[in-house]
Amino acid sequence: VRMGVKALPHAGMGVASYTWASSPLRRYVDLVNQWQIIAAARHGKTAALVAPFKPKDAQLFSIISAFESAYTAYNGFQNGIERFWTLRHLAQNGTTELTATVMKEGLVRADELPLVFKALGCENLPRGSHVKVRITGLDEMTLD
Repeated sequence: VRMGVKALPHAGMGVASYTWASSPLRRYVDLVNQWQIIAAARHGKTAALVAPFKPKDAQLFSIISAFESAYTAYNGFQNGIERFWTLRHLAQNGTTELTATVMKEGLVRADELPLVFKALGCENLPRGSHVKVRITGLDEMTLD
């Protein structure tokens, strides 16, 4: 899901229109979003005339862009940390096999851990297939 100025479909949730709005105490971008939503709720079709940010407002797009950049960086860091600690968990417990579900093109998702990885021999299996994967090595430096 990406931040934007129009409600768009959310494939994961299966809804036709979705907006990203959480507590305005957490992030400035959420406060801006709620200002816009309040203007739309109060003024309907004339909301664009009274909303804090007008359609195609450069400042609004700048706020969204700054949020997207920060969110992407934080998300990348979070994913790396999660992957590191998952690999560390596997190493410390001497795990040699995992059950996983095929996603696509040889990618599998571990059934009981937050881990997605390439598994040899799964390239031609249908999506959703359940497999047992043998772990032949872990690299905490490259997160493989």
